[in-house]
Amino acid sequence: MTVTTPPPLAGISHLGFSVPDLEAAAAFWVDVLGFEVTTRMPGLVFVVHRAARIAVGLTDHGGQVEGPVTPTRPGLDHLALAVPGLVELEGWAARLDELGVDNSGITPTDAGHHLNLHGPDGFPVELFVLSAAAAAGFGLGSADEGFARPPG
Repeated sequence: MTVTTPPPLAGISHLGFSVPDLEAAAAFWVDVLGFEVTTRMPGLVFVVHRAARIAVGLTDHGGQVEGPVTPTRPGLDHLALAVPGLVELEGWAARLDELGVDNSGITPTDAGHHLNLHGPDGFPVELFVLSAAAAAGFGLGSADEGFARPPG
């Protein structure tokens, strides 16, 4: 058997999340995280953050989604969104507080600084600034290499 090189990938097309409350989930992604709705149909809302080039599909699977998301079940543990620096992370903390969104506050770690919050369905989101030291430990040339970003 010959093993061939995989064809190229262009990046992540979109993330798909199953949610028990479609409208609450859409409101979270739009009102809290600044995404915009591009498609809305029964059972599906598609949102995008054009500047970050991130697309998220939200579906309630016809009302069949039950219970909150938990990191102790197989599947996605959390979604970490890259934030350019600590000043911007402080801006996120202020925004979340202003909107009354429960969050962890900014927490320094060996890997950088993070701020954790949950969507209305318990979906965990981390806003994260990678430190230069952690980037080097991961074999990256800089912290900027630690996340996908728009070309330019």
